[in-house]
Amino acid sequence: MWSRQFHLNPLAEIVAAVPVSNGQTMMLGTASPASPGVRVEAGDLIGHGLGEIAVTRHLDGSGVPSPCNAASIREQWGGMPGCTARRQLHSVFEFMTDEVFAEYAGLAGLSRDAFIIPAEEREANPLAVDGDSFIDQGILEDPETYVRLQEGPVTAEGEAAVLDQPESEEPQTAEVRVLPEFSDLAAGRPVIAEFGASGTHTLKAFDSGGDFMLVISADAGPIGLQIDEGDGPRQIYGGPPGSETSTYETGWMGGGSITVTVEAPEEVNWRLVAVLGP
Repeated sequence: MWSRQFHLNPLAEIVAAVPVSNGQTMMLGTASPASPGVRVEAGDLIGHGLGEIAVTRHLDGSGVPSPCNAASIREQWGGMPGCTARRQLHSVFEFMTDEVFAEYAGLAGLSRDAFIIPAEEREANPLAVDGDSFIDQGILEDPETYVRLQEGPVTAEGEAAVLDQPESEEPQTAEVRVLPEFSDLAAGRPVIAEFGASGTHTLKAFDSGGDFMLVISADAGPIGLQIDEGDGPRQIYGGPPGSETSTYETGWMGGGSITVTVEAPEEVNWRLVAVLGP
């Protein structure tokens, strides 16, 4: 059983103790956990920027986590151990303690069953995808699609701010959102490559020559980030829809020849830098 944290920038002490696995050894099933690694307990801070948690039960194979998570990867590497092994996905809410789940239930008033999709329901309503993307991604404001587990910003009076404001009859001035400069994104770290554009682009490949990190800033969302290290593309970030400028840093990744794809609507502007590790 593995619990995988996606879109996470681990703490420096964890990065120092746990070597980065590469996609090739994971697909071959030869990657092995760090020894002794880092031991943590419930409630310990392990990093920043967490967007997803996947709990995977390996039914056969080597038990090594695999990047074989998309149809495009299966088309290219379907015969590799990382794709042939059978895995079963579980909800983190299955294993959450009653004390922790009570905090979630207090926000939305739901039971554990609301977060777990039975096999019968999934068979009756299969997910429809186009490549690596869901055809119907749902609407954030639709309670049948998304459950809000985090309250909105708090005002000075202590009340939660209203998310949906009525439209004003007064003409509104268009807000100009300025992206950080490349030098600000690099924050003093050596720059390997830098790119800026709008919409979806596959960027020119670069050779990192060592551990590297990607830093991306966008003036809206959704925005996705994929990298290809020679063994097929894998998504490392997926920002939600929105109209705010946001910046995201990946964790440190192993070196090599890297191709980056940024996925975003045509009207979304973004800047990305690749910086060399210490």
